[in-house]
Amino acid sequence: MKIFVVLAFLGLCIACNRAGDETTKYTPTIQIDTAAYEALANQFHARELWAAPDYLGGLNPSYPTAIIFKDCTAVQDTDWMSGGMMCGFSKILIKKPDGYVLINNRAELKNTYSPITSDQEALSYAILYTRFFAVFDISFFKSSYDYFGETPTISYVKQQSGSYIVHLFSKKTFGCDHPYYSALVQVEKNGDVKVLKIEASFQNPAERGLCVD
Repeated sequence: MKIFVVLAFLGLCIACNRAGDETTKYTPTIQIDTAAYEALANQFHARELWAAPDYLGGLNPSYPTAIIFKDCTAVQDTDWMSGGMMCGFSKILIKKPDGYVLINNRAELKNTYSPITSDQEALSYAILYTRFFAVFDISFFKSSYDYFGETPTISYVKQQSGSYIVHLFSKKTFGCDHPYYSALVQVEKNGDVKVLKIEASFQNPAERGLCVD
């Protein structure tokens, strides 16, 4: 059961860790030391801690970060809920100079990081807000995958009419089919976020019929 809990969040985000390479101009995430995970899980009454997704280093301020998974019985809000059989929520843990702080929902995320003032910050913020992931290595799009249209482009950020448009990806984790989706996300400077477009893009045929709860 533990592996399925982890998949609830990592199914959306681990691909960005695999896809990134050292040539990207985007700043990597500063991770909280894994040696502190057990004590932090106890402190914050969490079931699990795991590494934060990549490309969060553009946030300002750029705190060391980890992801916490908490059972439904320990959570009052509804943001970032797991879609699996085990009810739970993922939360963001940051390490400030004066101690660790848990970001429980999107409103708290907005209060922590807005205003959004750069392309890099818009990328990092959009990843945390939506739980989508970025791809900057074209080799992520393997020739063995089944594409529903043209091969997608790598992630990017562009400014448009005072907003940031961020191109990201997501993946359907639970169920018996697992397509990847391409998404366009609009990030306002005040921290508001809107998914402008999301559509099925490709699928790994090796995962066809793989059922995950």
